[in-house]
Amino acid sequence: MDPDRYQSSEEIFSGLPTHTLGNGLPTSFVKSGIDRLLEHDIEPEHNLGSFVSTGMNDIGERLLMESYKKNLACQNEYPGVREIHDRCVEILGTVWGSSCNEKPTGWAASGSSEAIFLAILAMKRKWQTENGGVASFNGPTLNIITGSHAHVAVTNAAKANDIEIRSVDVGPESNYSFDPSKMQGLLDSSTIGVVLVLGNTYTGHFDPIENVNTVLDNYEQLHGRNIPIHVDAASGGFVAPFNCGKPGRWDFTIPRVISINASGHKFGLTAAALGWIIWRDQRFLPSDMLHQSSYLSGHHELPTLRYSQSSSSVLIQYYHLARLGRQGFENIIQDLLQRSSALGKTLEETGIFTCISESHRATANTLPVVVFRVNPAVQDQRPEFTEQWISDQLFDKGYSVPCSKLPTHGEDIEVLRVVIRPSLKPTVLDSFITELLSLLNA
Repeated sequence: MDPDRYQSSEEIFSGLPTHTLGNGLPTSFVKSGIDRLLEHDIEPEHNLGSFVSTGMNDIGERLLMESYKKNLACQNEYPGVREIHDRCVEILGTVWGSSCNEKPTGWAASGSSEAIFLAILAMKRKWQTENGGVASFNGPTLNIITGSHAHVAVTNAAKANDIEIRSVDVGPESNYSFDPSKMQGLLDSSTIGVVLVLGNTYTGHFDPIENVNTVLDNYEQLHGRNIPIHVDAASGGFVAPFNCGKPGRWDFTIPRVISINASGHKFGLTAAALGWIIWRDQRFLPSDMLHQSSYLSGHHELPTLRYSQSSSSVLIQYYHLARLGRQGFENIIQDLLQRSSALGKTLEETGIFTCISESHRATANTLPVVVFRVNPAVQDQRPEFTEQWISDQLFDKGYSVPCSKLPTHGEDIEVLRVVIRPSLKPTVLDSFITELLSLLNA
């Protein structure tokens, strides 16, 4: 094909294959066509509702380019990569409160969704082992207890594992976090575990994990059943340990917490996609979840669902852990919390918005996010001034601030969300505020 045939961008755009595979195209032609397809994408830095990290320094980019060809599964071929991976697991286990008497074990996953699946599967296998190896389809329907604010990955994992979800309603009356007093009637002999959230996606609140542990202690005293906790710390796993405000206990210092997941590509500063699943000790990872492989040289035992995965995100994770240390992460998280506090106060000072999130208040049990809605009194005067309208207007101006509904029973509350990510530049946040205020004065 002669690329000179296509003079205009429209011709380049229309010349790319859509439904069928053609006979090939010149490199420059395809590159121009792809650029054309991407022209209307939001700038990643302006995707303000996303938790995913969008920034990386020069050394991180070099590590990315130097290591993307190394498959994390090739442990024999890349022993250095395996050593770095294992160091990350050990460090995160320590950061999340593991004791010197236990050996944290885990693996890098494709994200927190896979990590949650593995955690729930491990709880199922643990229950089956403790109950004579009874398979759920031959016995009672197993169940897990979680909140209505749980990530959809929890529901998906439960369905895939034939596990019933018993959901506790979360709303304003529970301060948008799990209410331990509502779980008592849901517990029974078929409950394999409780899944709690450290920083929910909707409002950023932390569940009171220590309080849930107390309820489960009391239940065990009465009924003799030991029910474990999994903590979905996809967002909060790299926030809570470094919050100098010291949120309540949530990690492996709580005896019933047997596993924790977190997303390295959120506040862990790595590129997408990287999740971590860590069990507090090897005995909590059932041996039948470790699948062996002889496809490659050496001996391999992996609990993960996928096989091949680039090692780049793991190397970048270790780079940040080693480079920043505890003090460096504390400095970053404190800065993010201060910035989210300032944004929340700015929005409420307009008199138009009410914040659902708590980062603008003196609390340590939250993510650096700002979740807000139009003040109902203002909406009564200006019915057209809805959260969805604001979201649409901002999108037209190049900012993605998603409008979503809170998972509250019997209520229909729409909110807007801004995540104060480490890569969110002050200039971008300032320009967003300017655009938002201009909408108010229109």
